[in-house]
Parts: sequence; C-alpha cells; structure tokens
Amino acid sequence: MHAVPRRDGTEGVTALYVDVTERKRREEHVQVLNRVMRHNIRNDLNVLYGHTEMLLRSDDADVRESARVIGRTVERWLDLTEKAKEIERLFDDAPAGTRPVGEMVHETQTNVELAFLSATVETRIDVDPDLRVSDRLHAAVEELCENGVKHDDDPEPTVLLRVRRSDSGEHLELSVADRGPGVPEHERAILREGEETPLVHGSGLGFWLVRTVVRRVGGRVTVSDRAGGGSVVTLRVPVRGALNGTE
Repeated sequence: MHAVPRRDGTEGVTALYVDVTERKRREEHVQVLNRVMRHNIRNDLNVLYGHTEMLLRSDDADVRESARVIGRTVERWLDLTEKAKEIERLFDDAPAGTRPVGEMVHETQTNVELAFLSATVETRIDVDPDLRVSDRLHAAVEELCENGVKHDDDPEPTVLLRVRRSDSGEHLELSVADRGPGVPEHERAILREGEETPLVHGSGLGFWLVRTVVRRVGGRVTVSDRAGGGSVVTLRVPVRGALNGTE
C-alpha cells in the first residue's frame, strides 16, 4: 500500500493498493526453475566429464585431443553454473557480513594460489588491515585475480592485488593488475554499463559477478591499461558502502 497526498484541495491522503502476489509468485517460479536447471546441467556435465576422462586413456591421439577439447568445454560450463549460483546469492536481500580487509586479501591470495599452483598473487595493503569490509567484495576480488591468472600466457603468471584509500579518503580502492592481453572493449562495456546484447557479448559471467558486487556496495568499476602490458581493474567503493554491503 502507498499513501499519497490529495491534490484536489481537500485534506487527507489517497491510499493506493497494488497486488504483487502474482509477481512474487512468478519470481519464485523463476528462482526454482533456475535452481533445477542449474542442478540438472551440472549433473549432466559431471557425467560427460567422466566419459571424457575415459576417452583420454585412448590409444588414438585424435580421440585424446577431442577429449581434451570436450573437457575444456565442460570445465567452462561448470564454471558458468558456479558463477550463476554466486550471482543469484549476491542478489539476495539478506545483509552481508563483514570481515577485516587484511583477512579477505589473504584468503583471496591463498585460494587463487592453491587453484593455480604456478601463479603468484602479490599483495599490497595501504590501509589498516583491520578495516572491516563487506563479504561481498571477496567474490569480486577473487574473480579478478583468477581472471588475470587465466589470461596470462606466462607459465608462472603474477597478479598484484592492492588495497588503498582514494585521495579524498572517502572511497576504498581495490585493484587487480595483471600482465595479460588486456580487457577487450566488449568486456569493459559489461563492467561499465552492466548490459549485454548480441553486439556486446561477454565470454562468461565473471565480469557480471564483479559488476553485481560493486553495484551492491554502491561503487563503480574502472579499467585501465597497465604500463608494460596488461590491465588494471579497480573497484572503487564508498568506505561506508564497503562496510555495510548495501546499495
């Protein structure tokens, strides 16, 4: 129900009733459908991945190469289902918890280096490591570090994760610098506008996840070229937004 002042010169308010029952029911149906589809897709992909591993033991080199192609495709789709689950969770209205930024950076470094054993995540924290930030930021920062590692052709890729306050002190800046080929323009558009059309099509959901997190904390994303090659993606969020994790 919404109450608005009367505009006919008389005292009082006009009450407007909007029945949102049907809309909520549709939203619930869509959520259930998404979960069921994601569950079924993941189960089928796991089955496919199991058969791929058997094909990799074939004596035929062509069969093994085809199996490797299938395996990479399956891994990409499995990653997409996980990203979709994370994005759905980020849209949850439940308040996010907080943690010290130093702890978040250390966990990100550990997770990425365990997932990519030849990679190194260098860190630089130019703020009080006990400054508490929203848990939501962790998902975005880890995604950017993983993305930087994956797209670096160096056999021992390195990314730099830095946290600092803006010059004004009102914003927290979390940046990830890599030595990859740079972020293509169509991917930068997703980070800037958060829109995807047939003409602006991203290669995955990773940048959508980053964009979603930053919007939830009332910030913005910038992308710049790194001197000597590579790119720098910076999450610039209000210190208050970083703390409470709300829009």
